[in-house]
Amino acid sequence: MKKKSKLIALLLVIMLIVTLSGCSQPAPQSSGGDAPKDEMIELKHRSGSTSGTWYPASGVMAEFLPNEIPGLTITVTPGAGQSNVEAIQSGISNFAIGKAAATFQGLNGEAPFTQKTDLVRNMGYLYDEAWHLVVRADSGINSVADLKGKSLTTQVKGNLAEDMTRNILAASDITYDDLKKVTQVGYEDSVQQMKDGIVDAFTFATAIPASVLMDLASVRDVKIISLDAKTIETMKKNNGAYIQRTIPAGTYTGQDSDVITIGTATHMMVPSTMSDEIVYKLTKAIVENREKLGEAHVAYKGLTPEIMGMDIGIPMHPGAEKYYKEIGAIK
Repeated sequence: MKKKSKLIALLLVIMLIVTLSGCSQPAPQSSGGDAPKDEMIELKHRSGSTSGTWYPASGVMAEFLPNEIPGLTITVTPGAGQSNVEAIQSGISNFAIGKAAATFQGLNGEAPFTQKTDLVRNMGYLYDEAWHLVVRADSGINSVADLKGKSLTTQVKGNLAEDMTRNILAASDITYDDLKKVTQVGYEDSVQQMKDGIVDAFTFATAIPASVLMDLASVRDVKIISLDAKTIETMKKNNGAYIQRTIPAGTYTGQDSDVITIGTATHMMVPSTMSDEIVYKLTKAIVENREKLGEAHVAYKGLTPEIMGMDIGIPMHPGAEKYYKEIGAIK
């Protein structure tokens, strides 16, 4: 009986040792600093107008990003250049497409921003946009100054193109009050107003060629108005992210000569508070799938890692910078 009791006691001791040994095993170590594969990443992506250039690319990103980054979910909502900057700053969004000129204004706390949006960081260049002033061919408008007393349709506040419109008018000593009528609506409504002859002029900023203008020019005779050198220099002086752009002759139906205007870079934005690791993964996934963006819209064709990583005057997030340096796209 004593032998049997000793045997049972011995077995219990052995079982206890095995159990404790299993509990004390060190936790698995991650390699290279990678996050666990089951880490959940909720990407709240602010895009642009559903009829604009950003939304098709955002839709493509929503398809491939969850496949490239395990645990990632993405929700895409419409937005605009200025409001997207504010959304990143406030935490409403943690990934957005933006316009460098608006991002520049926000970082410096310049109007129309009421405070500095100092959390916004660049994640990569996408393409250059151009501001368009489109008028009915029979409107008698041949310059910005000719808009006095005419009717205009443009975007709502929060869209950089609307702010650009105000500032370009101001360079010619014109305000909205000097116009016959101003409507601030979406692209589709503006195009319809031009088709119906309700308004004389339409302003917007997007990649060239703009599908909304191609649509309009197919049914209505229109002209695209160039900006004079003084206006361009004034705009560039007021915002370091503005650049002179040329819309080449023949881009649109009935456009027989080059149009000189201004524009800015379109880029991807994330908050500085997002981890380097997540931003690295996002950057890598988008750069490696950039050809899919080009399939969504011609504006994204021809992108290279070097182009996407170039300096646009907006601070780069360290996670994105790490990736671009790692592949030799930047030094």
